[in-house]
Amino acid sequence: MNDKANGSQHPPFSLALGGGGARGLAHITVIEALDELGVRPCFIAGCSIGAMVAAAYASGVSGRELREHTVAVLGNRVKTAKLLMARGASGITSLFDFNPFRAAFIDGEALLDIVLPPGVADSFAQLQIPTILITTDFYQRAEHVIDAGPLRPAVAASIALPALIAPQVSDGRVLVDGGLVNPLPVDHLQGRGDVSVAVDVTGNTTEDGDGPPSTTEAMYGAVQIMQNAITEAKLKEFPVDVLIKPAVAKFRVLDFFKVSDVLRASEPLKDELKTKLDAAFATAQG
Repeated sequence: MNDKANGSQHPPFSLALGGGGARGLAHITVIEALDELGVRPCFIAGCSIGAMVAAAYASGVSGRELREHTVAVLGNRVKTAKLLMARGASGITSLFDFNPFRAAFIDGEALLDIVLPPGVADSFAQLQIPTILITTDFYQRAEHVIDAGPLRPAVAASIALPALIAPQVSDGRVLVDGGLVNPLPVDHLQGRGDVSVAVDVTGNTTEDGDGPPSTTEAMYGAVQIMQNAITEAKLKEFPVDVLIKPAVAKFRVLDFFKVSDVLRASEPLKDELKTKLDAAFATAQG
């Protein structure tokens, strides 16, 4: 990467971090790559797990810190379960033995107390990078953007995957996972900086299965098919300068405890991102 792109002289760029369940752990590798380049976006739009990573990154947490904390937490599912139960998080068994007929939800904010690293801001006003988070208004059947107020409830709303994580109620709205309406919020990058960067973790095709999916696989697999279709349509209408698709399609929505495998699989994106960002910066600088 040239000298201008490797420091404060790079053109301003905006960043969209999309939803995709455990595949979104690859966002951590993206943040590490940006840290290695010494560049930071001027604006971030985050959705679902992308909202979690955006909240940490915009608070000043480095990619390395985010990796170390996430691996420490998700690398031991028994320890994670004990921590959640100690905080009174209902529905914790859903992480280990999902049953769609059992009315149990994980408390989103209790979950964030565990999975978010130290140093995450309490409010949007405290963030070092302007950030918006995408949620879905359940009863309005529409996108609801949050860009002000307390940060953790907004993140909890953006990750509130139906039947797993409890919806958030805010100002009379019932909010659930933003990935249901806008899994890769590239439309919000328009007019934000000279270069737009998006990280799509909805996944494309996976290896052929060996038979019909289980109930859980069918349920969440269907959601990801929907998210992929929405993302493709959004990208046609709102193309970005740099699009990164980590090679993590083989991982399932709830494969969070395979964090080390996801991070390992996403490692090649670092060189791809650096090369594409270098080219985009050069084009923007003329």
